[in-house]
Amino acid sequence: MRSKIKGFFEDLLQGLKKKKIKKKLKPLHKVTSITRKFSNRSQKDNDLKPTKPSVRVPEPDIPPRTSDSDSPTLYEPLPLPGIPAAQRLPQEVFECINTHLRELYTNASEASCESCILATLCSASKVCQNWRDGLIPVIYRDIYLTSPNASKKSTRLHQCRISLLRRTLSSRADYAIHCTKLTLPPHDPSLKPKDASRTESNVSALIRHCPNLRSLGGLHTPFTGSESPIHTALATRQHLREHLWLVSTTTPLQFTDSQSFVSLHRSWRSLETLVMQGATLNAGGGGLNHLTFADIFAQLPSLKKLMISRFQAYEFNDHTLLSIPRSVTHLRLGKLPGLTAGGLMTFSQQRRGVHTLALLELELQSMSTIAAILKMPLRKLTFLQTSSPSPALLVSRTLEWLHWDVLRHGPATGAVAASIVHGHLSALRSLRAPADRDGVLQGVCRPVESILLPYDTLSPGRRGQTRLLPLARIEAERRILEARERAFVSVLDKKGYDWMGWNGSARLWRCKELQGGWMGDPRSGVEYTLRPDVKGSREAVAKVADVLGSGGGRRREEELGLGILF
Repeated sequence: MRSKIKGFFEDLLQGLKKKKIKKKLKPLHKVTSITRKFSNRSQKDNDLKPTKPSVRVPEPDIPPRTSDSDSPTLYEPLPLPGIPAAQRLPQEVFECINTHLRELYTNASEASCESCILATLCSASKVCQNWRDGLIPVIYRDIYLTSPNASKKSTRLHQCRISLLRRTLSSRADYAIHCTKLTLPPHDPSLKPKDASRTESNVSALIRHCPNLRSLGGLHTPFTGSESPIHTALATRQHLREHLWLVSTTTPLQFTDSQSFVSLHRSWRSLETLVMQGATLNAGGGGLNHLTFADIFAQLPSLKKLMISRFQAYEFNDHTLLSIPRSVTHLRLGKLPGLTAGGLMTFSQQRRGVHTLALLELELQSMSTIAAILKMPLRKLTFLQTSSPSPALLVSRTLEWLHWDVLRHGPATGAVAASIVHGHLSALRSLRAPADRDGVLQGVCRPVESILLPYDTLSPGRRGQTRLLPLARIEAERRILEARERAFVSVLDKKGYDWMGWNGSARLWRCKELQGGWMGDPRSGVEYTLRPDVKGSREAVAKVADVLGSGGGRRREEELGLGILF
């Protein structure tokens, strides 16, 4: 049985082998004919379909290998393609958007809402990449933090805002490089020592994160004889353009403290505006000396605008005045008992580059000192004091703007009027005189229809010797109305033309002319103005208190800046 089964399988295998060998293959000519038939059919189908243009896919530009090693070449990811320069909007477009938004969020009676402006700019920056790249410099260029309210919750919120801003600028250096101005709330003396030190550390860190900072507004920490973290941080900003010192030292500084105070100015090679105001003169002596001022001035080669006010005679005197850099073009001196008429005259002979000069409460005894000062090519002069100096004519061919404010009545005002009438101030175009009670200076200026402002409808209620502008405008308006009542009509016979032509000298024609009716001289080219430096202020000349924001207004300290003092 087993042998039969074995034989069956052997026969089966042999039969399969014979069948495989006998299998016939198709000839080659038949295979090519079949292939040709199917290819012709596919060609006909393609002819019936619409043709599409061929698109060539560019091959990636892969650099060749530089080594023959078997290790694979590592390729860094290519940067994302930026916006071509031809498709970018000019930066002026985004500046116009910022200007238009500030006009929309500002009205005549209320200050602008900086939070609303920033929220709108942030929304606009999310439109596309092009707008984002153009608006980020606008958003972070001028950073303003609102002042906290008296509530404890608002103070904590203010601290959180400073911390968040510090975190943002520390993590995004590309944002911090655009920040050129920081406006922070003013110093709050009611804070606890722990909160005050925390605020100073946050602000100092915030300043260090802004490498291109040019101005710090709102927050002005007084200098009490020792350095604060804010002063140390500001000393490292090489691009700082303006600074305000509130020197409140009442005892003389030691030599080391004085040298450290001078060293704070070493990096300020680009500083253009410097304001230094001491404590009130009634509080006693100050801590600086005239050598300290001279060393500070030597560190500032780019200084152009300088204000010195409220320092004792041994702190700032005639020798200190002569150490002022020759690059200064705007100078303001106020309440400095150490200055004398001789020192001012010597300074005017050696400094010919000053164009704007303000002399406040120096109590000069003679106008001859002012006449000597006018030998400089001054364009703007502000003179304010209580006593009336002895009269003298003023001569200047370059003076264009004059503020004359002598509180006590005297012949000095008449001397200024005579200088204008005789043409000694030929370039004068604007005159402001708040203490012109008799209208002497108003009478030699060009007449105006009205000088009142909308908020001058009611009298301030103060009479006598005062330099308040609302009262001065009311008195000037009263003189204008009185002169208008004295107008009269005169009938004159003159030679001239009639509707038929020239009549010659034989016949005359009659005309009517209005005589009088105005306050001033119609032939004068000087404008009489009583507008203040700070809009809405009752005093004509701007003060440091206006810059600090103590006069009120959320945006006052940000809007004014130190330039309003000159």
